[in-house]
Amino acid sequence: MVDNFSGSKNINLQPNDSYIPLVMRITIASASTVNDGFIPFGSTLSSFTVTAHNGETNTSSTNIIVDKTVSGNNITVYLGHTTELQAGIYHVTATGVFSINGDAVRQITRQMDFNRVIMKDR
Repeated sequence: MVDNFSGSKNINLQPNDSYIPLVMRITIASASTVNDGFIPFGSTLSSFTVTAHNGETNTSSTNIIVDKTVSGNNITVYLGHTTELQAGIYHVTATGVFSINGDAVRQITRQMDFNRVIMKDR
């Protein structure tokens, strides 16, 4: 079974682990004149993609991603162990496209990296 996850700890995936959630919370600035959020005030998430790669070999490893969802300001990536991948440290990257003040033409892209997914072989 996977370790309990806290925002500053590793996620350790063991064989047969599936649907282990990794939640990336998106904070929105509290006002147009304040820089206290991940994205500007009034922005909304338009779309997002999730990729993964082995940190040691730098090879793409999207098999680790079982599913992904978005709910409000949270992007949840569900991870799973697969025997097709070798043990090691994996990096998960979510890239979000955000509309500024609901304007589909004015968009920004932000990347969120999580570099502590450890795939174990036993």
